[in-house]
Amino acid sequence: MLIDADTGAVTTYRELSERADEVRSEVGCRGLAFLFADMTVRSVADFLALRAAGHAVALVDAALAPDLAAGLLERDRPDIVVASPDAEVSADYRPRLPGIWRRDDAGPA
Repeated sequence: MLIDADTGAVTTYRELSERADEVRSEVGCRGLAFLFADMTVRSVADFLALRAAGHAVALVDAALAPDLAAGLLERDRPDIVVASPDAEVSADYRPRLPGIWRRDDAGPA
């Protein structure tokens, strides 16, 4: 289980498993995912969900400058982007879940 140090909110293993199932059903398995992470329970839960779904996960600082983040996305073309739900993501990606986008075409082999 995860406990949020700021709020005391508890996330159970069952909730983590349900999140993994939800991610897998929406974005599929075995792709490259960029997780724009911060120090939150949500970032940990998303990381665990992506790994459980079989994705290779690149952790990227959520506070990265927008132009640098856009450059990473353009250069590396991950299959999946996970960020704050209000993040601006390239038009090449379609929203699948709040804060999760999937690329329209396949990324690099």
